[in-house]
Amino acid sequence: MKIDFAPVDVPLQRRLQTAAVVQWVFSFLGLAPTCIILFFYLLFTRFWLISVLYAIWWYYDYDTPARGGRRMPFLCGMKLWQHMRDYFPIKSSQEQQSSSQSLAAK
Repeated sequence: MKIDFAPVDVPLQRRLQTAAVVQWVFSFLGLAPTCIILFFYLLFTRFWLISVLYAIWWYYDYDTPARGGRRMPFLCGMKLWQHMRDYFPIKSSQEQQSSSQSLAAK
């Protein structure tokens, strides 16, 4: 059973885009279950206070996403988002309509 890795001639930009998307997927799929397991594990150890304090914070902060959340400029400006954007090359429907209209006008 042989593992085929990406060819050497794949540009660095494309490798960074792929790494950004893979990191996001694994964070999304793995981070939540890990945190839930850690929460319940700590609840039954001598560090139970950490879980209780987090539960209080979670209850207090529950409606923050409905109010718009908290913007953190250092997270919004990360290069990660640019790499993810470039990995999925899509155009908005408005851009597609304007380009098709300009072609039809010629």
